[in-house]
Amino acid sequence: MGTLPLGRDASRLGSPTESAALFDMCSAAQKLWTETLEQAGRLGHRKREVGALNNLAALAYDCGDLDRAEELWERGVADSEELGNRTLRARLVSNLGLIENDRRRPDRAESRFREALAIYRETGYKKSMPIALFNLGETMSIQGRYAEAEALYQRALKI
Repeated sequence: MGTLPLGRDASRLGSPTESAALFDMCSAAQKLWTETLEQAGRLGHRKREVGALNNLAALAYDCGDLDRAEELWERGVADSEELGNRTLRARLVSNLGLIENDRRRPDRAESRFREALAIYRETGYKKSMPIALFNLGETMSIQGRYAEAEALYQRALKI
């Protein structure tokens, strides 16, 4: 699988020591989640496998490998559809929206967050709605749509 680059997070670190520590942490965590993913696959635990995919993708995202994170989250979306787990699908779609924002594609991010919110509403799953509303608000803010962003933040706070 290789090691993760430190693009996004490493650029915020001041010293080579801190960068090396982050690299070590990313490498160790990547190994752990890769093993978890493989074990879940061997045991046939599809939901746990998708959960491990999500965690491995989040790690790739946090360590700056947006391409790898996107690949894993897209795979998780397909697997969650196969499982018929809509709330898991919504979580993964929402995560893909974060990548779209990072890549300066707010129109795509907005679509992802709205899709996730629609699924949460349809399924009655409110636990992740505030996060999706906040993320959509951030997307509106990026686009200069401040009134819409504020309304979304207020909705998130009320849940």
